[in-house]
Amino acid sequence: MKWWEIVNSPVSITAISMLWGSIAASWITFMWQKRAQRHAARVECAQTIVAGYQEYVRLLRGKPEGLDGKEFDSLHVRMLSQTKIAAVLFRDKRVGIEWRSALDRLATVRGLRLAGREDSVEEKMDGVYQIASGATERMFKEIS
Repeated sequence: MKWWEIVNSPVSITAISMLWGSIAASWITFMWQKRAQRHAARVECAQTIVAGYQEYVRLLRGKPEGLDGKEFDSLHVRMLSQTKIAAVLFRDKRVGIEWRSALDRLATVRGLRLAGREDSVEEKMDGVYQIASGATERMFKEIS
């Protein structure tokens, strides 16, 4: 029996097909799980950023005495790290850039409130709302 007859036999063709089918199925399953994990990470990042943003705005709308505490500083640092994570997770690089810009403007508003200059706060907040709205829309558009 020649080697070609062995390789060309129905048993070996079936075994080779099952082997390659198993490898292909494993690869497809791996890629599907990887995509599902990445999607879950994006959803979690988006939820964390939006919740942090809402908390930040809530603290800014509160009393000026609470703006210089540890709670505010830890929230700001958390939001900075989440914007860096968003810049990596999302394909649209503008998401991270826009959130960083919104966070910088929120810090400016915080400084204005601490300095007692309430007259230009609403004007600055309008710009923050527009930037945050665009970044949120881009994030959730990419997730869906």
